[in-house]
Amino acid sequence: ASVDMPMEAIATACGFESGTYFSTIFKKQFGLSFGRYERNFRLNGAAAAIRQGATLKEAADLWGFCDKSHLARLLKKRV
Repeated sequence: ASVDMPMEAIATACGFESGTYFSTIFKKQFGLSFGRYERNFRLNGAAAAIRQGATLKEAADLWGFCDKSHLARLLKKRV
């Protein structure tokens, strides 16, 4: 199952006192927001699961999407 880790918790784990500061540094370093990075990470994981035989629903559940329709829309946007 997917692990939901809020940005504040990740910022703290990385040694930042502020999620806002972490977000600013993250965007400067990687060129995209933490939220966009996290969504792309989950989309890549879901796409890999589907390639390995998971159904759309299974991939959506596994990677933390609210439902298979939402995942399908996001995957379609990427093509």
